Amino acid sequence: MGIRVGWNTAVLAAVCCWAAVAQAQFAPPPSGYPAMPGMMPSGMMPSGMMLPGALPPGAAPYMMAAPMFADPASFPVQQAAAMNMGAACSECGNNGHCATCDECCPGGSWCYDFAVFADFLYLRSRDSEIAYAVEVNSATAPPTVPVQVGRVGVADMDYQPAWRAGFTYVLDDCSTLTAQYTMFEGNTNSRTDLTSGILGAEVQSMLFHPNTVAASTGGLYADAAYNMSFDLIDLDYRELIWYDCFQQTNFLVGLRYANLEQQLLHQLPVNGTHSVATDIDIDAIGGRCGLETVRYSPRGLLAYARGYGSLLVGDFSATYDQTDTFDTSVVSTAWKAGRTVPILDLEAGIGWTSANGYWRLTAGYLHSVWFNTVTTDEFIKAVQSNNFAGLGGDGITFDGLVGRIEARF
Repeated sequence: MGIRVGWNTAVLAAVCCWAAVAQAQFAPPPSGYPAMPGMMPSGMMPSGMMLPGALPPGAAPYMMAAPMFADPASFPVQQAAAMNMGAACSECGNNGHCATCDECCPGGSWCYDFAVFADFLYLRSRDSEIAYAVEVNSATAPPTVPVQVGRVGVADMDYQPAWRAGFTYVLDDCSTLTAQYTMFEGNTNSRTDLTSGILGAEVQSMLFHPNTVAASTGGLYADAAYNMSFDLIDLDYRELIWYDCFQQTNFLVGLRYANLEQQLLHQLPVNGTHSVATDIDIDAIGGRCGLETVRYSPRGLLAYARGYGSLLVGDFSATYDQTDTFDTSVVSTAWKAGRTVPILDLEAGIGWTSANGYWRLTAGYLHSVWFNTVTTDEFIKAVQSNNFAGLGGDGITFDGLVGRIEARF
């Protein structure tokens, strides 16, 4: 009797030991822990699960993971920080949020030291066209207005290639210095011929001084060659004001130098050749500021928008010369005055960034407005009326496509 009781007691003790181990191994996790995949709410071992001590590869029992966290209630906070480092990266740099920039937000802050970029621009100048001649039934002397019977000859530029290039030096995770140079050179050639078939019709110039013989002269055709170019040099300081793993927003302050030049040559061949040549030029310098934002996607795609405002001061200088074959100088005058030229630049587009962040490609649309700019057409009208007050009320715009390739190191 005593022997049987002892044996039963030993068996009961072994069963209790096994149950205690199984419950410790497969019981539901403490409050705050996420449920382990495959775990049954009752704590019983699911079908097909291996016995304790022989866990499948990659599976870690909660009793082994628990020592990693001194306080089980802190696990959700630490898990969120590990899965979304961007939530802890709303401030610049690694000021207690992360050990390194890459650990904090890959692609979030400026995690490179130096960058170079090159842009291809395809721009068109607008609000700068020149109406230089028209077909009339008979050429008349100003101020009499002739009767138009054909199309107006207009020198208006189409889209032209341009380029922009520069480099960026990173001061720290949140500030950079950028220098860039932009160059645009556009030109157009136009010709107006007799097309109406009306007997006695002529092509009359609209650009000659009204008190010269050429102003009341008509010919078989007239032509114009029109050129426009600008050069920009920008030196900018950028500072991040907000970012996370998926977005950057920064402000910009800097300096800008701008040169804008317009040249026109108009000719009317009749009894020799009558010509008008104009040249308008400005060199200006001033400050600029703006905002830039970039939005990233997990697949390396991005969308960006940029807006800048510049306020430049400089002197416009312009010349007008009218000549003919027999008199090398019929009209010759020059004008110069200081002007303030505001410039507004807007750009938006999409792009792609490589997985390592070293390469970036973007494509977008650019619109640039030069306010208070003296145009060729405006200056010629001032010469014809002998009224030079208020020149600069018009403006010139440039718009078109822009593509960039950028390397970051």
